[in-house]
Amino acid sequence: MLPRTVESSRRGQRGTLMRRSRDRILTSHAGSLPRPDDLIEANQSREAGTVTDEPGFSARLGSAVADVVRRQREAGIDVPGDGEYGKAMGHRVNYRAWWSYSFQRLGGLELGTQGLYDVPPTRSSPGHVVLTSFGDRRDRLRFAAAYAGCSSAYGQVYQQFSRQEKFREKAQELSFKALMYDNNLPEAYRAMGLSYFLWGKFDEAAASCKKAIEIDPDDFIAHWTLGRICFTEGKLDQALDLFRRVAEIKPGFYAGHVDLAQTLMGLGRTADAEVVYQQLLQLFPNYLLQNPDDSRARLIYANQLGRVGHKDRALQECAKALELSPGDPVMHYNAACMYSNLGETSQTIAALRQAIEAGYANFGWMRNDPDFASLRDNPEFIELLQGR
Repeated sequence: MLPRTVESSRRGQRGTLMRRSRDRILTSHAGSLPRPDDLIEANQSREAGTVTDEPGFSARLGSAVADVVRRQREAGIDVPGDGEYGKAMGHRVNYRAWWSYSFQRLGGLELGTQGLYDVPPTRSSPGHVVLTSFGDRRDRLRFAAAYAGCSSAYGQVYQQFSRQEKFREKAQELSFKALMYDNNLPEAYRAMGLSYFLWGKFDEAAASCKKAIEIDPDDFIAHWTLGRICFTEGKLDQALDLFRRVAEIKPGFYAGHVDLAQTLMGLGRTADAEVVYQQLLQLFPNYLLQNPDDSRARLIYANQLGRVGHKDRALQECAKALELSPGDPVMHYNAACMYSNLGETSQTIAALRQAIEAGYANFGWMRNDPDFASLRDNPEFIELLQGR
């Protein structure tokens, strides 16, 4: 609180007093806010040097600032900010924006020959404090793993629980952020590989997974994703080697065992596949006791029960699984696999139609799936795959 004399003096000089939270806490905002699309496009043109109407750009910038201030006031912000609209951003997410507006605002700047992330780290010593390199910053080292983990989580949600496009897009966005913070992090390349695989961009997915494995030869998720890419493309021998490696690195990862068994079946190695299926039967009861809501695991377990002749138990587990995840395309697909193994052709086709209607689109996998070997000549099955 200013002394009354000073406060009175300032009232006389400026006509207004500083706003204070006397009767209630005033809200304020400072920092960057999302730009309108046309302002982003204008900034892109300005950065590229193609803007010829500078007064027009300034007018649009001014109106955008006025609009964002108005919207803050409507939301109840007492002391709004300009959203940092004066700092040019040519993309919705742009962490290098300051490079653009620093050159616009300051003279005497030029880019050096050494890349920002190529500068080696430095360490302080007693009496000699130095700044380390940009790529060695603590936030970058720690945030990279966090973003990679979040990307993988969104990818798994999309792949196993809900095929909403927003989850796949978020997985991809966060994998790029992870690599931006640390371009030598295997988890980041693994996450990017999974996001590209879910997007159907198999070449990019394979390249990302191979990079992750190059950095960390024991990254089982990278091996698994690369194996699924190979299986989808019909490269079963390569898929077999990768899924075997997954089982070696992570013996308790049931999805890897399932894919290993399917690949062996696809190669005609039925006896070897049955050994893996028996391992799954032993793995699932304890797993489901600890994870009773894992609908995907429950449905795969139902499939294995059907394989060994426990049809009624298989149908019961299948019903529980579908109840846990209604409308999930992957669940309908896996249910189709179980029905096919039980010899229920009409239910198999019906479940596949439900899967496709719900958004299932990995037709390469469907085409090579040994669970549907008996349907290869079925007209309805052929129709489902036609043109896909």
